[in-house]
Amino acid sequence: MAATKKTNKRDLSKDAGSLANALEPIIPMADKLSFSELKQKLTDTLNSESLKASQATRSKWLSRLTKINRDSQKVELMMLITNIYLAGSALSTKID
Repeated sequence: MAATKKTNKRDLSKDAGSLANALEPIIPMADKLSFSELKQKLTDTLNSESLKASQATRSKWLSRLTKINRDSQKVELMMLITNIYLAGSALSTKID
């Protein structure tokens, strides 16, 4: 029988400075923002000095963000924000 890996299932979205907590205010307004406004908000959030995230985590998501660069990809951008939120909340399955 294979060993199972224990994971932290505590919701981190309420922790000040967490990535999920920083994204929470963006999610409800995402549909109302233009593609460029939404992308800029995500970029600013990932580069924020108040964000408690490693440089590796920031780089991972910024790298994925650079691949979304057309207005027609707004839905993909919103999905990326959702995936980052879930990963940052410790509520997701592993995404690579």
